[in-house]
Amino acid sequence: MLLKTGMENVSALLEELGLQNKATYLPSTSDSQSRALIPLGITDGTAAIPDKLPKRLIVRYGPNSEDIAIAVTTPGNVSVELLENKPGPTADEMEIALNYLLTGVLDIAHNVTVHIIDTKVEVKISGSKMSYENNWYSKCLGSPIASISAAVVAEALKKPLRIAEETYQKTEGLVVLEILS
Repeated sequence: MLLKTGMENVSALLEELGLQNKATYLPSTSDSQSRALIPLGITDGTAAIPDKLPKRLIVRYGPNSEDIAIAVTTPGNVSVELLENKPGPTADEMEIALNYLLTGVLDIAHNVTVHIIDTKVEVKISGSKMSYENNWYSKCLGSPIASISAAVVAEALKKPLRIAEETYQKTEGLVVLEILS
């Protein structure tokens, strides 16, 4: 109920602003939790993002005047805080963390596998108990499962990334994450 309420409110905000840009998931910094940036303009949001962003809703993230975004906390960002130890940069460590969250703590999937291929990370979800909703929220931030996957992988790699693709067939899903330099 709380997740749905938050998603509907953020979805309404995104719709009112006319935003359909894909979010960039950021790892946490020493003084701030991880967040997702949704560019406000026509930019793709890949400008050099500084290590420290202001703790505000609307932030400037790059050197150009159009490098403005909304910075939001997502289900993924909050889920990362549930991990006892942050995962390292290997596929195995990410897989263990995602299985802990998605199959153990949240009980919304049966199994998760992770594969790193060049600048992409593939997260395969088996037995998903959540359906994908095609709304403004999911267009920008991905489904809750994709959001959790993106936040955990960004934290593990200590690099920004974006959800490049998300597909589901019945209870099987694939989330492809693009690592940004």
